[in-house]
Amino acid sequence: MRNLKRSARAEVKLRLKHLAWLSTPATMPPFDKYTGRMDLANMRENGVRSLALFCLDCTHRAELNVDDQPGDLAVKSFEPRMMCGKCGSRRIDVRPAWVQGR
Repeated sequence: MRNLKRSARAEVKLRLKHLAWLSTPATMPPFDKYTGRMDLANMRENGVRSLALFCLDCTHRAELNVDDQPGDLAVKSFEPRMMCGKCGSRRIDVRPAWVQGR
């Protein structure tokens, strides 16, 4: 019974050590380098050329090629300009099309 308690304590210490390692500043990205928005230039650097558009009302999905747009535009800046071609809704979610041609 006493050995079981020691192994349980050792496991807890190991887990706490692991959690402390995860929260160290060295593993976190520098806050000043992350702006929280993806622009088209960053998207293109990752090999994505299209935006995935999802209608929040009828679940219609479309892709929009944005090769002709300037790179400093934010991906989310396209949302107010989009309209669903199926139901006419303006509630469109815009994201990079990580998997293209679906």
